[in-house]
Amino acid sequence: MSTSPHYQARREDRIAIDSVNLPFMGSRVEDSAIFQYLLMDISMHGARIVLPQWVVKREILHQGERIDFHLPFLFEGETFNQGSVAWATWDDNLGGLACGVRIDARTPLYYPVYVSFEGKSITIDLTDLPTAESLLEKILKDTILLKKGILIYLKHLKPILTRTTGYDAATLRRLRGFLFEDMHGLVLKNIEQLKVFRGNISHGVCSINRIQQVFDLEELREVMEPELDAAVWSSAFEQDVMRQYLAAIVTLEKKIFYNYNTLVMLYAHALAKPDPACPDH
Repeated sequence: MSTSPHYQARREDRIAIDSVNLPFMGSRVEDSAIFQYLLMDISMHGARIVLPQWVVKREILHQGERIDFHLPFLFEGETFNQGSVAWATWDDNLGGLACGVRIDARTPLYYPVYVSFEGKSITIDLTDLPTAESLLEKILKDTILLKKGILIYLKHLKPILTRTTGYDAATLRRLRGFLFEDMHGLVLKNIEQLKVFRGNISHGVCSINRIQQVFDLEELREVMEPELDAAVWSSAFEQDVMRQYLAAIVTLEKKIFYNYNTLVMLYAHALAKPDPACPDH
């Protein structure tokens, strides 16, 4: 693979992380509680984040808790995504809870978009893709497939509910309506909206730098976050077989968080590098 300056400039692009003021989606490992955070800075195997008051998803993190950034950090050729909170303190200037996190858990790199420790930047490498738009479309397509995977698990869970829980008929009806019919319908609705986003790429979006024409970032978060909180599932079921399926659903949701954060990085990159060939209308 060529490493000439011209090649690197053409196939890789970077923006400094301190220019990104968009919230990513993270979760606490112990209970899968979701929170939004801003990435403030990074250093050797560590990051400083803030959980601002103005985001929709808020949590209080404490020293020692493990969190999943759902974001790939690249260091010396390896990617990491989890760590332990080293310190947490309220910061009036930042308007939120500031935390220092030691990053120590390895993760696969699913897309050529990552946070680089070496360059302290968000890097997009299109070596194996023709355009950034094709990457955007691939991520949305993959997310639709992940949502469909959740529907498959729900289909398997429904009959198990009747056989293993021991609930009375009235309780079973309520659970089936709330946990399955309602959730099934919401997943389908979110899949359809993701298809709309994907279709926006194919219908005249002239470049990745017009990504705001593809989706609204807050609307994207709403359709990609879990249709039902993991704590609700856990409180409803204690049977091992049920928990195995629920764990599988949570695994798919974590991949969706990763996809969401990758889209946020692409969105931030687009806003930081406007395309002069695509004037505002």
